[in-house]
Amino acid sequence: MKPPVLNSLAVFLFHLISDGGSENKGELQKWIDKPGMFWKKLIAQVDIIQSNSMIEAANRILKHEFLFLRDIKNIETLNKTMPHILQEYNNRPAGMLFGLTPNEVLTGKVPDRNLFKEYIKKGNMRRQKINKKISCEINC
Repeated sequence: MKPPVLNSLAVFLFHLISDGGSENKGELQKWIDKPGMFWKKLIAQVDIIQSNSMIEAANRILKHEFLFLRDIKNIETLNKTMPHILQEYNNRPAGMLFGLTPNEVLTGKVPDRNLFKEYIKKGNMRRQKINKKISCEINC
């Protein structure tokens, strides 16, 4: 990647990686383009090969499973709520981490897709056994 220099007068100290969504244009672009700003916006998978899909997935979970379920009317309420939300999010097992929590991964545990393989296999067998014992009044 070339150094972040637009011309001899403009040096970018910070990069903002975003997707090409409309929320990342308009006011955001006006802010980045202001004189004296040292930001350069990079579009994931256009300007760089990396994707921001992992953080987009985390943001989606935070919004739909936590924020949208609460009555947050102002920034003060949001600031009081976020530490609790982040504590819960970072300490609950995540499927994308194969059952580990984000905090476990941050402290060095390596996600292993086979970690719970035997438990899942035994659970499936147990469930099938239970399901076979259930009488069904309709055609199952």
